[in-house]
Amino acid sequence: MRTAHIILGSIWWTLAYLPITLWYTWRREGIREDKDENTWYHWTWNFMWMSHYFVYQLPAIIFPFTFFGSLSVNQFYILVNYWIGLFGGGIIAAITTVAFIITLATHTDTSNAGRGIIAIELITYLTFTVGLAVFSSFFLEPKAYEYLELSLPKNQRGYDGKSGNPEGSENQPIGFVAL
Repeated sequence: MRTAHIILGSIWWTLAYLPITLWYTWRREGIREDKDENTWYHWTWNFMWMSHYFVYQLPAIIFPFTFFGSLSVNQFYILVNYWIGLFGGGIIAAITTVAFIITLATHTDTSNAGRGIIAIELITYLTFTVGLAVFSSFFLEPKAYEYLELSLPKNQRGYDGKSGNPEGSENQPIGFVAL
C-alpha cells in the first residue's frame, strides 16, 4: 500500500516537472527558432509545459505532507487526485494531444524538427499521460487510498474524492493518538 502511494506521488512529480525540464534543457531553442514557420508547434510545447506545471504541481506539492498522518490532508490529497488528476489532467492532456495532431498536419519540416520527431513526441506524451493515468487508476489508486485512510476504521474507509463525506475528519483520532 505504501509503495503504491509513493509511486503515485512520483507520477505527480514527473507529470508536473518533466515537461518544463525538457522544454528548458532540450527543445526551447530549436522550437523558438522555427516559431514563425511552425506556430502550432511552439504553441503546443508552451501549452504543455505551462499547463502541466500549474495543474499537476498541486498534487505533487501536497504529496509529501501526506506522510505526516493527518487524515484531513490525506483526504484532501485524495480529493485533489480525483478532481485535478482525472478532470483537470484529462482536459489538458486532450488539448495537448489535439494540438500535437494539428501540429503534425500543419508542420513545415525544418532542420530542428521534422514530422517524425513530432510523432515520437506525441506517442511519448500519450504514453506518459494517458498510459500512466490508466495504470495508476487501476493499479495504484485503490492501494494508495487505502494507505491514506489507515487511521479510519474499516467501515469508514473508501473515500475516493467524489463520494462520501470527509467533513469532520480533522477530529478523527490518528494512529495511536486517541483524544
